[in-house]
Amino acid sequence: MINIQTIENVADCTPLYLPHSLYLKPLAKMQISVALPEKIKTGKSVSNLEIMEKLSAELKPDKFLVLKVSKSTVNYIRFEAELDERKRLRLAIERLDGVSLRLSGFNEAFRVRCTEAKDEFPTRHDWDSYFRDARNMDEMKAGERPDTIHLTHLPIRWFCPRHSEHEEQVKPSESIFKRIFEKFGRVRAVDIPICDPYRKSMQSDISGMRTFSFEQDVLFEAYVQFEEYSSFVRAMDEFRSTKMVRKFVDKTQAININVNFDKQKHLSDSHVQRRERMRKRCVAKAQAEDEEREREKQKQVELAERESFLTLLDETVNKLFLANPQNKTKLQINQTTTNQPQKLCAKLLQPNLQAKARPIEIGRVGETTRTRGEAQRKAFEKDPGARPSGDLAEDTRRGAQTDDSTAQAGEHTHPGAGLRAHTAQTEGKIASRPSR
Repeated sequence: MINIQTIENVADCTPLYLPHSLYLKPLAKMQISVALPEKIKTGKSVSNLEIMEKLSAELKPDKFLVLKVSKSTVNYIRFEAELDERKRLRLAIERLDGVSLRLSGFNEAFRVRCTEAKDEFPTRHDWDSYFRDARNMDEMKAGERPDTIHLTHLPIRWFCPRHSEHEEQVKPSESIFKRIFEKFGRVRAVDIPICDPYRKSMQSDISGMRTFSFEQDVLFEAYVQFEEYSSFVRAMDEFRSTKMVRKFVDKTQAININVNFDKQKHLSDSHVQRRERMRKRCVAKAQAEDEEREREKQKQVELAERESFLTLLDETVNKLFLANPQNKTKLQINQTTTNQPQKLCAKLLQPNLQAKARPIEIGRVGETTRTRGEAQRKAFEKDPGARPSGDLAEDTRRGAQTDDSTAQAGEHTHPGAGLRAHTAQTEGKIASRPSR
């Protein structure tokens, strides 16, 4: 339960950590019991609000800082009350204890008993006897002896850096928390579970999370371990029967925190090592999940690109072939029967692609022949007595055949035509030259 209060009296506050304006204030709690009349008519109900108003009137000129119902039975109603200043507690108890309250609709009086609330803060005898009698504890090991304090219901924004107090997703600072407790002695280790994003995935016996999840946006819990027993005792005595106070520029707030010695070996070496192993597994699992999401995302991108390509292909086919009524009829029939227009598109595209590939192949042959003819011509000019090889004649014959085939295929121009004329001219020159 979040019970941050606004207080006015700060005279009895003692400094805890001045850089963050943190103080400790003594508690002033009391317990009030109101006895109900023995004979209450059926159908009548007792108003808790009216009883609280009567108690507040009896307490004047003092006033309650907190007044709430803690237990209700057929015989009595119990209230928890708190004052703003401890030095006025005894006088307030004397003023309320033994008074009789008159409520509307009842002839009988309601008897009031008031006492100081019992201090539930652990004593030195409590932790010494606990660790002495515990069979699973070894007082020679850190974390298995009275050296660790467990604090709960700490406001997150009171323990974060000043510049980030008003941010939304703010976390408490372990370094600030450690500096606060170094005033009591050397600190061996601190741990704030909510600062570890993988702590929720760990087992409850090693995670260190003891509070409710709905409070973790405002409050947090923490552990601090001291190197020496005397430092642990000083810190426990300092927090005994106190609440934490934070001074702001325009107001002062207080909150009741819970302080106890750790009984779960949270900062023992064995638990720290288990958390580290578990954390590594959680990190590896998170990385694997991220990689899987990335692969799935890449797969979706590739699928989208493929769909886009198929759409573009369909549009291109429509522009190239649907202008011909015969192709359009074939495409419509194929879509109606097989629902696979891509196969028909490929079938229609194949003759056109082959027709375009044929002149490219012929051009490559002609280019090769022309290159070889040029090489032999240059060699002949250097040595007029040399004779052309049979390859030249063969290449010339092939070039002629290629040109004839090209002409028959309906091609207008091709490099083979120029090659035939040039080769014939070269052979004529060679034949007319006298032999030596």
